[in-house]
Amino acid sequence: MSSEHRIPLSEERRNELRDLKEGGQSYDDLLAEMIQHEKKRRLSEMFDRSLEEDEFVPLEDV
Repeated sequence: MSSEHRIPLSEERRNELRDLKEGGQSYDDLLAEMIQHEKKRRLSEMFDRSLEEDEFVPLEDV
């Protein structure tokens, strides 16, 4: 089920997104890719922190 929503952006942010978008790529696809990248970055950060602190990171926090 697909629905469309509007997200308010400044013109500067919209232009930055447009510059990142590749030919034929939708904004939805670009944002999905960016979200996936951010999730991986956060997971990596949590893993690194747990190694530094020698502390277990519960999966619920991932």
